[in-house]
Amino acid sequence: MKKFLFFLILLLFLLYSAAWAVDLNAPAEKKVTVGSEIRRGTSAITDASLNIKGTDHLGRLQAFSAVFDRNQQANTDTQAFRLGASLGALISLDVTLNLAAQNPNSMFYPAREIQLVEVDAKDYFKEVRKIQKELNIDDQTLIQATPFKPDLLKASLYRWDKKSK
Repeated sequence: MKKFLFFLILLLFLLYSAAWAVDLNAPAEKKVTVGSEIRRGTSAITDASLNIKGTDHLGRLQAFSAVFDRNQQANTDTQAFRLGASLGALISLDVTLNLAAQNPNSMFYPAREIQLVEVDAKDYFKEVRKIQKELNIDDQTLIQATPFKPDLLKASLYRWDKKSK
């Protein structure tokens, strides 16, 4: 009788544990949100920047373009991703432009390259504002969705708003 009771309890335990087992063949879904896509875009640009020397301005522009191209080819270039990537590129290029303005005669900031950086920065800013409007995202919400320091990002967006008028 004790053996029977032991096997019955063991059988019930095994059935109970099987009910809680995870089906390893079940499809896994990753939840994608506007916020996660914005962060993915800024992260992709940041990663691209890490592989470029600080004074390789044309290399940086090419690396940023490659980020957009890869995601377009992979069909993962959502509007929110493009918003985050455009914002990340704008902030990176804005830093370069500020450093170039502080060091106008430096050989590290050739005038022709800085002009190209400024053209691309303007394009990225226009893209940020266009996608923001399409997604109905205000500046405060956008700032909260990024890893950038809020005050610095606000100041940068304000400067670009003034430049674009």
